[in-house]
Amino acid sequence: MHDLNDADPGDPRRVGSALERLLTASVSDRRKFAPKVADAIGDQEFQRVLDETVATIGVFTAVEDSPDGLVVIGVDGRMSAWGRTDPDGTLSGLLLRPYRGPERGASKVLGRVLALGLTATALFQIWRCWNAASVSTWAVCVLEVAMAYAFIEGFWCPAAMRWRMRQVIAGGVVVSAVSAYRLSSLPRGSDAAWAICCGVVLIAMVAIVVVSRRHRWGTSLSRPLRFPLDGGGWIVAQGGGRLMNHHVVVEEQRGAVDLVRSRSESRQHSEGDHGAFDGYRAYGARVHAPCDGLVVSAVDGLPDQPVGRIRYGPASGNHVSIDTGSELVHLAHLRPGTVTVAIGDRVAVGQPLGEVGNSGNTTEPHLHLHAARDGLGLDLSFEGVSGSCYRGRVLRVRRRLSSGDRTAEPVRTREDEA
Repeated sequence: MHDLNDADPGDPRRVGSALERLLTASVSDRRKFAPKVADAIGDQEFQRVLDETVATIGVFTAVEDSPDGLVVIGVDGRMSAWGRTDPDGTLSGLLLRPYRGPERGASKVLGRVLALGLTATALFQIWRCWNAASVSTWAVCVLEVAMAYAFIEGFWCPAAMRWRMRQVIAGGVVVSAVSAYRLSSLPRGSDAAWAICCGVVLIAMVAIVVVSRRHRWGTSLSRPLRFPLDGGGWIVAQGGGRLMNHHVVVEEQRGAVDLVRSRSESRQHSEGDHGAFDGYRAYGARVHAPCDGLVVSAVDGLPDQPVGRIRYGPASGNHVSIDTGSELVHLAHLRPGTVTVAIGDRVAVGQPLGEVGNSGNTTEPHLHLHAARDGLGLDLSFEGVSGSCYRGRVLRVRRRLSSGDRTAEPVRTREDEA
């Protein structure tokens, strides 16, 4: 048995019991099982959400704790759920959505299959470069290798890969190029038309990558932000235009970036045992305020997600939102127990806010950053950084930020790592 005063407010069994009481209560009694939730969203919206939940699941049967989070089960359907409780057992936080099943596992497997397939195709075409019977066939093989590399460079994030994998990719370019020595001894061949088609496709792919990297929404910040992370290599794992940035499906996040630590950098973090996160150099890195402003949202205490799996819950996890007076700047997925500010605090640029973690909707430790005005995401810009922050770009900071220091050396950038 758990003592209600000592139990974890997010403990699945405790939350499950609270959900059962709420969903089996009469309409008139619902509010007393989640008064803070009703106050936060309003009684009308509170009742609407619960009515839709009951309509989806039918007669309540159980709350199950699955690897993907809590699942409310009824005779007619299921709902994913997340909640937190007060010491008296009432719900102080609640999220519900239709159950989607273990789709993340399937998408991860699909991604790996695509990666293996693309790698195998590239290796096969490199082999064909050395066995081509004509110049035109060799040209087709080289162009197909270039297409695979254009896809990897534009839509994956090579800079975030391990050093050995990057060397293998670079080696493939060299091996393909060296095979050109055979051309003088080969006939022209009859694949010229196919080579032209491959060339057109390659040009189109490169054009798409360039356009996506240069894409701007046309909504600017009131002033550039200070880069929020301390020195070393930071990679834009998500960013850019529609085809590169998965954030675009949410309007206020359409200009968002996800920042991870460069694989080539030595790990930097604050003291503590990071356990399963030891292999992720971003974890524990200090996060600083990128702007002056008023803290309008600050959450701490949500647990880190297991690497590679997401339990349903608040998407931002532990986070801080700052109102500059012209826009809202949002920093998410912070490490539990590290948030240093509260709602109503005034912060100055460079002030410590917390540390990079893995809380919320994330499968790998990283910092999510976006800015919005009137519900629309803005184009991000940082002091000393020209151009857009597209996927795969590497940002470097030469000097640690300090609160109120507006003369610190700006961010340095480069397209590729040595």
